[in-house]
Amino acid sequence: MYAPQGTLGWLHAIRATFPLFIAAGCAAFAMSRGSAVARMYPGPLKLWFAYGIIGLLAGAALPRPIESGYWAIAYLAGLGVIALISASQDPLAECVALNKLTWIVTTAFILALVVLARDTLVEGSGWQMSGYGGYGKMQGEVAGMSMSRSSGMARFAAVPGIVAFTLLWEAKGLRKLLWAVPFAGSMFLIYIMQSRGAIFGFAGSLVFVAWFLSRRTRVVGIIAIAVLVMALALNAIPEEIISHLTRGADAEQLQSMTGRTRAWANAWEEIAKSPLSLLWGWGHWADRMLIGEHVHNTYMYALMTGGFVGAGLFVAGLVWAWWLMFRAMKTRVAEALGQKRFLIQAGGILAFFTIRSIPEVCGANFAVDLLVMLPILAYVSILCRRIGAGGQVQSANVHAA
Repeated sequence: MYAPQGTLGWLHAIRATFPLFIAAGCAAFAMSRGSAVARMYPGPLKLWFAYGIIGLLAGAALPRPIESGYWAIAYLAGLGVIALISASQDPLAECVALNKLTWIVTTAFILALVVLARDTLVEGSGWQMSGYGGYGKMQGEVAGMSMSRSSGMARFAAVPGIVAFTLLWEAKGLRKLLWAVPFAGSMFLIYIMQSRGAIFGFAGSLVFVAWFLSRRTRVVGIIAIAVLVMALALNAIPEEIISHLTRGADAEQLQSMTGRTRAWANAWEEIAKSPLSLLWGWGHWADRMLIGEHVHNTYMYALMTGGFVGAGLFVAGLVWAWWLMFRAMKTRVAEALGQKRFLIQAGGILAFFTIRSIPEVCGANFAVDLLVMLPILAYVSILCRRIGAGGQVQSANVHAA
């Protein structure tokens, strides 16, 4: 932990205490509910809560247990907010509102980053225009803080891009242009940021949306993929684009995922040091404290945090969420409630973070990814409570676990 320097430093320090106050408030509410607290966490979030608790306890063995504890409590605070929403009179409507608010805030944040860093955000021109190296140039120049990395910028840009993509298909006339602009802007930002995880994640999310939104989008998607495959087979894609997307990396660098495989090997070495660390892990932020770097993989991070028990709970929660997502689409419960488009938007964003979870950490630590994913997991869980026997949609609010 570090002592704040200057007025801005103290403002950021105060901001950093917000998760602690939120966690305290959620804990007080939970204690007032007594044995009913378990029912407050919808579906998969029960498992993520258990994972967070394991990480909190395991962190006591780290070199800086207070720092690890802070990140564990911040993680649990996010889950606590979802628990409060789940306990409301109309949790489904609250989850829809929270997701929309999250998407709006994410959009506002990426716009603010672009405006604040506009003079140093991009270098080069044409197909080689890049924002990948901007992080190193802009440290300390944006609101007195380090600038978001290119992968972080692309993560913010993906959310409004996926939302706009779904609305683009349904809009008519000039309204199409209204949604085409943010979609094109998101694609452009993701392209110039050269974050390969975000590029693949965004492509995967568009495939998801195109496949499930309508028959028309599914046909267009299949044609687009066929054209792309043909272009690749005929070497019709300009070399400048290929070089840009791979950041000029050779086969060996691509295979090592820009050093990530080294970090994964170092992380596994720490995990395997004892039966106890294999079972329960080391706690939150163990990667920074034990291997000296971010591990850049969701599942390796979860293993370091909670061992095989904690990581198993985390992965089971994510799989459960996807099972609920496909169950909701199969039963058409969202369509019956007038929320089909919203469900597809949520699924597209969840697909983005699921794919991105391989080269980055998504949902296993306290970060923007978690705060975007949590309302989606809660939404599909609460939505599926409306599915009664035989797949019939229940119109009344259901508060079953």
